[in-house]
Amino acid sequence: MSNRLGFIPAAQTALLSAALLLAALSSRAEDWQPVLLVVVLFALAVASDVMIVEMKGLRVSGAFFSVVLAMVLLGPAPASAIGLGTTLVYAIVSRRSPSKLLNDAAVWALFPLVGGLM
Repeated sequence: MSNRLGFIPAAQTALLSAALLLAALSSRAEDWQPVLLVVVLFALAVASDVMIVEMKGLRVSGAFFSVVLAMVLLGPAPASAIGLGTTLVYAIVSRRSPSKLLNDAAVWALFPLVGGLM
């Protein structure tokens, strides 16, 4: 069982690192224009992530829609940055444990990146 408990954080760290590296490699200056759009989508994602609805142990927020808009309108790197930034703000507000923060960071950095690349 201890091998599994050590493997999970290592896999999450590897996914997060790979997502950050791929985001940096795929980023272009044009992706971050207009800057106001990046700021507005980030603000909407953070605001909607703070207002979470919980149903049967499942947390649902509106941040997903802002991240999807970023994937479509801005590209992979800005979408990944918005997803990761939203996760970090929520972790500070909600005092998430480090293991949950690492999991959330890996997921919210990777899926917007993959979606933006598609």
